[in-house]
Amino acid sequence: MVAFWTLIAGIAFYGLLASVEFEIARLLPKPKPPERRCTVCNYELTRNISGRCPECRMVCEMDPTCRELRPQIREARLLHARRKRKMTAANNLPE
Repeated sequence: MVAFWTLIAGIAFYGLLASVEFEIARLLPKPKPPERRCTVCNYELTRNISGRCPECRMVCEMDPTCRELRPQIREARLLHARRKRKMTAANNLPE
């Protein structure tokens, strides 16, 4: 009988401990991603894909996450351009 109550008390204690740890982690401030700004005009460049500042056209460092997305975006743009050319070619056919 004593072992049963110690088991229940142990489970309750660890459950309480886990909930306290969860609340502490929830209340701590989350780290913000670093802001990327243009060195010339101070324009925000977060998630910039082109590698240039759209405000002053200065070459800047790209966001590393965008660097990974850049080939996929380039491929999507090429596919869109091909479809657009096919549509215009089909519309310009003599009847």
